[in-house]
Amino acid sequence: MKRLLLLPAALLVLGSPASQALRAQADHKVLICHLPPGNPENSQEILVDYHAVPAHVANHGDTIGFCQVLIPG
Repeated sequence: MKRLLLLPAALLVLGSPASQALRAQADHKVLICHLPPGNPENSQEILVDYHAVPAHVANHGDTIGFCQVLIPG
């Protein structure tokens, strides 16, 4: 019976945001706020290989980390 309980627990842990961040670090991924060329208002948070970060920052105006959300008012 204990084996049946471990599977749902493992699925919860492996699907959590914290585990996704750990997998990203292991895969050498960096979270950036990507500004699509020609449509910078449509910013998106994406994971890219750390080798691609300088090109994104220099050529696209992307920033490292989460996109900032501006709340009107």
